[in-house]
Amino acid sequence: IYEARNAAPMLIGKIAEPFDDAESLFELKLDGERCLAYLGEGKATLVNRRGFAVLPRLPEMRALYKQVGGRCVLDGELITGVGGKKDFDGVKGRLAHQSRAKIELGAKQMPVSYVVFDILYWNGKELVDRPLVYRKELLGKVVAESERMSVARTVQGSGKAFYELAVKNGFEGVVGKRLNSMYRMGKRTNEWATVS
Repeated sequence: IYEARNAAPMLIGKIAEPFDDAESLFELKLDGERCLAYLGEGKATLVNRRGFAVLPRLPEMRALYKQVGGRCVLDGELITGVGGKKDFDGVKGRLAHQSRAKIELGAKQMPVSYVVFDILYWNGKELVDRPLVYRKELLGKVVAESERMSVARTVQGSGKAFYELAVKNGFEGVVGKRLNSMYRMGKRTNEWATVS
């Protein structure tokens, strides 16, 4: 999938009331632009869910490959700021710019960041058939965090309290993911749930 650039993001299959589950991880639901990142060999490629390469409009993200030390395919969300509706509007505005001047100005005035929540491929190995808990552990070792790219923080088990904290801080909710869930490319699955 790294060479072919043909990965497809796994999709959330259900909406759930806040719940606790020792066999699930919970992470913030970010309202940005979902993208797959192909990083390595001195270059970066960011592709959104519609298959559009967005990196030409986000020059501040060109060096993301330096943060991984190998070839990988990551799944995550492009955001501005720290969350909430303004993020989606900010990213949407950045991706709408077409002139070089506006693209460069946007990079200075409203830079985006990439919050990574999954890894599909690492140095010659596809990881989609490995459980989420394994992929998350590897992700923490692969990504060297910076202002431009970070790894999504998770809470295990305590979905209700995490949801309440997220809403209190202006986020729209959280996402619950089964610890043993495989990455089902292009599929909508109940193993991932929007908690709201």
